[in-house]
Amino acid sequence: MSDLIVKLGDKGYNINFIVQDFDGTVKNLAAYTVTFKAWKHGDPNTIRASGVCTQVGGGTGGLCYYTVLVTDFPAAPEDLDCELELTAVGLIDSSYSYTIQVQVSP
Repeated sequence: MSDLIVKLGDKGYNINFIVQDFDGTVKNLAAYTVTFKAWKHGDPNTIRASGVCTQVGGGTGGLCYYTVLVTDFPAAPEDLDCELELTAVGLIDSSYSYTIQVQVSP
């Protein structure tokens, strides 16, 4: 089962995230740039979507979102891996991973 489901061809909506540490504590994102990256399952060289997330409330509550663009996601249904990469001076943390299923919408 996938963590997220997106509909093929949809755009302009937000995918919302609450970033937490491994122990479930909400992560303060204020010092980070958060980047959303999605790629074909098993092939990290096939990027389907990538961009900087918008932090909500200054990031102190761990809330951020990625706005889906018209160029994001494949032209056919498929499974994707994705992550939130947190970067700050001297730090890259890519441990926030998810799976996405791209589905056809009637």
